[in-house]
Amino acid sequence: MTNIFKNRKYEQGSTAVIAISIVAVVIIAGLLMAYNKVSTQESVAKTAAATEDANIKLVQTFEDLAFNTKNVDAAAGYLADNLIQHNPTIPDGKEGFIQGVGGYLVKQYPNLKVTTKHAYATGDKVIVHKFGKYDDTKAEDPGVAIVDIYRIENGKIAEHWDVIQAIPTTPANNNTMF
Repeated sequence: MTNIFKNRKYEQGSTAVIAISIVAVVIIAGLLMAYNKVSTQESVAKTAAATEDANIKLVQTFEDLAFNTKNVDAAAGYLADNLIQHNPTIPDGKEGFIQGVGGYLVKQYPNLKVTTKHAYATGDKVIVHKFGKYDDTKAEDPGVAIVDIYRIENGKIAEHWDVIQAIPTTPANNNTMF
């Protein structure tokens, strides 16, 4: 009787089968890892997009309450207690917003109206480009262009920047500011 384990052809053949099997396992594992990575990236991207959409809605609701319906106390519910304010005319914090916007802006301009033209989100930041009028009853008033930037943290507005520019009555071109 011959010992099959000493047969060189058998040894070479089984070595080849083992090598091919290992390569196949490595390829399959690599494909599975790549698939899982893509699936995870897609999942993360969908979650980020949903969060960004929610952040835009939060800011739009806040702005409508603050500036159009003038319910400053309800709008303040969307702010972090320790809000960081970069507008130099408004103090930091939720109380600073209530004093600055409610105590000054809304009282001085009861016909204030803002209309969002563009809203974008990236990560925890929301950028809103809007048209505003201090007195919406005056058709001759060209209004202002406003860009607000908000940072959202734990579902609240935690930081705010803004830039406000008067819309000229005689622009140098025919493009709008929106």
